[in-house]
Parts: sequence; C-alpha cells; structure tokens
Amino acid sequence: MFGMRLINKNTLAANWFDELLSNNVLNSYFGPLDFSITSQIINHFGISLKNKNIEAKVYKKVYSSFSEGVENAYKYQSKNSDSQPGMVFCSLNGDFVEVTIGNTINLIQKKELSLYIDGLLKEDLEILKSSIRSNLLGLQFRPEEKSAHIGLKRIIINSNKLLKYSFKELHDGELFFMINFRVKIN
Repeated sequence: MFGMRLINKNTLAANWFDELLSNNVLNSYFGPLDFSITSQIINHFGISLKNKNIEAKVYKKVYSSFSEGVENAYKYQSKNSDSQPGMVFCSLNGDFVEVTIGNTINLIQKKELSLYIDGLLKEDLEILKSSIRSNLLGLQFRPEEKSAHIGLKRIIINSNKLLKYSFKELHDGELFFMINFRVKIN
C-alpha cells in the first residue's frame, strides 16, 4: 500500500479497500480529520487492540505511537478546505502492528518535515529517549507551552526506527504526506 500512486481520492480509496481485505485490520479510516473523528479513531483502535490480548507493555507502545500519529495528522493537516482527505490504516501482521497515516500538507512544509524526520531517524535511540525526557521536563518550567514536540520521537523509538514516509503531489501546492511504521508485538 505504501508504494501506491495517488491519482485521486477514489483511486486511493479503492487501493486502500484492497488492503483491508488482505490484512488483519485493526482500524481504517479515509476522509476529513477533525477533533471528533480523530478521537473516535483513537478510541476504536484502543478497543480493537485490547481485543487482541496484547501484553500491557506492548499495548502501551502501540497505542501511544498510533495516537501520536493520528493526533499529528489532525494537528498538522493543511487547512485550505474542510474536505481535505486524511487516512488511517492499521493492521496486525504476524509479530507486528503496521500503521499508515496520511494527511494533506502545504508544499512549503515538505523540506522542513523531511529534514526533521531524517534527522530523528539518524539519531541514537537513547539520545531520542533523553530528548523526550528533557522536553517533558522543560514543559514544567514553561506552562504556556502546549506541546513537548515528542510525537515523532516516540513513534521512532517504539518502532525501533521501522518508519518510512512519502509525499504524493495533489494540487494547488498541496501534498499528501504518509507515514508508515511497524511496532513489534513479540
């Protein structure tokens, strides 16, 4: 699925449906992302994951990575119109959970986002963990901050760097940004 070509929303939906049929799907959504939908997606995923009787420690890693990814897709999506597509797909594949999340972004965000993700992927996992602790401690001293900017760091740690991303050109200076990662459950 990750290598598919995005021609239009209908083609994306058809390709995605094929993926649903061939995988053990835990969660799937294609459509606009808003606060209510994002909350429902995350809640549904938590229920689906609990039904798989996954060890509590692993559940926490998978759930936190999934929710960080979905929240980031909503938070950073292009705000040009209410009908921008968002995508959330999660399946259980043997000994890992695979997550693909997509949202529209503005073309000018591509370079900065690529540099940020590539930099995080090159970083040692222990340094990333230390960075998260520092960010969270810093929030205690700056209560006006609303985010510790730890979402992608947490996903990279929990997936042990099994993360890929891509950009697909849409129209009017917009891109569809997709992130794909795997979290081992065994």
